[in-house]
Amino acid sequence: MKTKIKKVNDKTKIRRLNSLSLKKGIFPKLLDCLEDTISKSAIVDFQNYLKKFPDITKWTVYSDYCLDDKNKNSDVYSFALFPHIKDFRMLLDEISSNIKKDLKEKKVIAEETLDYLKNENFFVFNFIFPKKYFNAKDFYKEKEINSLKKHIEIIKDNWKDDESKRRILMLLRKWVKELEVKSFSIKLYFQILICSFLAAYICVLLQREKGNVEIYSWLSDKDDMTTFAEGVITAIYILRKEEIKTIMKLKIKPIIEGFYTPKSDKELFYEPLIKIPDHFCGTLATVIKNNENNLQNFESKYIQIVEGVLKENKNIINIEFLRDTDRKKLAVQRLVFRNKNLV
Repeated sequence: MKTKIKKVNDKTKIRRLNSLSLKKGIFPKLLDCLEDTISKSAIVDFQNYLKKFPDITKWTVYSDYCLDDKNKNSDVYSFALFPHIKDFRMLLDEISSNIKKDLKEKKVIAEETLDYLKNENFFVFNFIFPKKYFNAKDFYKEKEINSLKKHIEIIKDNWKDDESKRRILMLLRKWVKELEVKSFSIKLYFQILICSFLAAYICVLLQREKGNVEIYSWLSDKDDMTTFAEGVITAIYILRKEEIKTIMKLKIKPIIEGFYTPKSDKELFYEPLIKIPDHFCGTLATVIKNNENNLQNFESKYIQIVEGVLKENKNIINIEFLRDTDRKKLAVQRLVFRNKNLV
């Protein structure tokens, strides 16, 4: 009796490879925890916000970060999502007149700034991580390099041949070369992975909850993550987005996506808009501290933002990522400010 050999086509091979890599990675576990938390009160708040803009098809998210600051208690990634409802230049002028300085340059927050940070036209996602959330024990160099090389082959053989594909391949190959260098920063590596994962999740969440999105842009502040290797974070973002859609079993229509790779020596053309996530990440990185929930122990400007903006604000989602002491279990929770304490 002859044994039948089942032929497996390239698409099946790719699907199996992706499935295997997803099962073994830490980010699918983070996604499960994140989705479980978002699916409760947070998704209701986000859906209610989106209902105010039923016909808007163009969206932009602006991001800023507070990472590795020895004077802060946590690491925070903040994203402010804006619908395209007014002229860009008008929006810049509006923000510039209400938020004149970065948070670190202030001792007291002006009332017009507090009022603007409560503006219901934008929605804010804040993601808080304890210091050293990832460390060298979570990094397997050869595994990461091999995984990236497989993704490069998949993209090369199966994606439509256009300028976007060529740029992604160029960035990923540069990423592999950087990984192969002995002096490569593991800390920066994980920051790029976390940031791209969170940015990708927000885009997928928006598309899932609002089916008419046509144009979406991610504009980030200048940071080592965004300037490294000619902006490789944008290529990782695209890979993460495809992984998230696969895990969540979503069929989302293609959209036009835009990125801007900040140059370390040039001012951002959207600089005023970064001041919004700047105020949130700077505040939360200060006040979110292990075993500390008494806000009166912090500078007045942080208390102003907590009490005047963050407290019971349904247009802001604060998500905290945690790991247990043996680093085997992951947890995610939504943080809500009530009165002068965190609950």
